[in-house]
Amino acid sequence: MRLNAIHTTVLTLITLMIAPLVHAHTGHAVVTHAAGLVDGFIHPMTGLDHLLVSEEFLKTSGIPIVHVERGGNITFHGPGQLVAYPIVNLKARNIGVVDFVDALEDVMLGTVRTWGIAAERSPANRGIWVGNNKMGSIGLAIRKGISFHGLALNVNIDLTPFSWIQPCGLQGVCMTSMKQELGGELSMDDVCATLKKQFESVLDLNLTAASFSHLQYQLQNSG
Repeated sequence: MRLNAIHTTVLTLITLMIAPLVHAHTGHAVVTHAAGLVDGFIHPMTGLDHLLVSEEFLKTSGIPIVHVERGGNITFHGPGQLVAYPIVNLKARNIGVVDFVDALEDVMLGTVRTWGIAAERSPANRGIWVGNNKMGSIGLAIRKGISFHGLALNVNIDLTPFSWIQPCGLQGVCMTSMKQELGGELSMDDVCATLKKQFESVLDLNLTAASFSHLQYQLQNSG
């Protein structure tokens, strides 16, 4: 498993996991919470009614369906996408859910604008958009004031599988990526580093790297 970065700050009760989905040497996609998936995976949140192809088609395309408990309806995750899951004690930081979603949008907006991409919010759906095309998505769950899941930013991802679903349950929505808007691939490491800086700026943090074992210890002994 390739885990690009885990950043954690104890005092603010925030753990931030940033993981670019990339092709391993075996040709499989690798992500922090599910290794060994071919090409990507589909998240159905409220059912499969927004799936535009058969489940058998997805299976033959090497894309399993993964059921999760967060909001967001249906989406696709695959290589070339940057996923960040901030585990935040919203109560301790006195952050409302809407404000937190706003902050995640600000993080993505600040990141893509570093490369001169004029992304904006849209009243149609949360996330970030370039015109009528969606570039970054947000899907959260909150338990006892603690957030989990997070955001997905399209960097170099193949957009084809998005045409097999109605992203976020929205009809007529097309997805875009930083690569598509700029006309060439970007360094995932550079985008990851910029996203981290944006998290620090937007949420007023000073993030430090921690090992996965240390993160597990923190979570097990957080009270």
